[in-house]
Amino acid sequence: MKPITVAESPVVPNPNGLDAHRLFASPLVEVVHIHLPAGHALVRHASPVDTLFYIITGTATIESDAGRVQAEAGTLVPHPKDTFHRVRNETGNRLEFLVVKTPRPDRPPRMAEPG
Repeated sequence: MKPITVAESPVVPNPNGLDAHRLFASPLVEVVHIHLPAGHALVRHASPVDTLFYIITGTATIESDAGRVQAEAGTLVPHPKDTFHRVRNETGNRLEFLVVKTPRPDRPPRMAEPG
């Protein structure tokens, strides 16, 4: 057993150019920590596996083909696979959240068409 910190975790290359760190990965699960600056949003995409969003700090707006929710710190939002979504920080405050994908994806997400 070994504690894992964001600072020591590898940066995950992403189309958003964000501060994203892979905290843990195994065949069964992947955990990524994301810092989303005020006024920013992830690129709309669909993950090939079920995804859980856990809000650590701030308030996230999660827009999806499955609906739209606002989630504050301490909230877990499950999201179904193959459903387009994005996370937005519509506030002037810091937003940090975990993305937990299970099982770990074996292919990249599908990106939405621009526009």
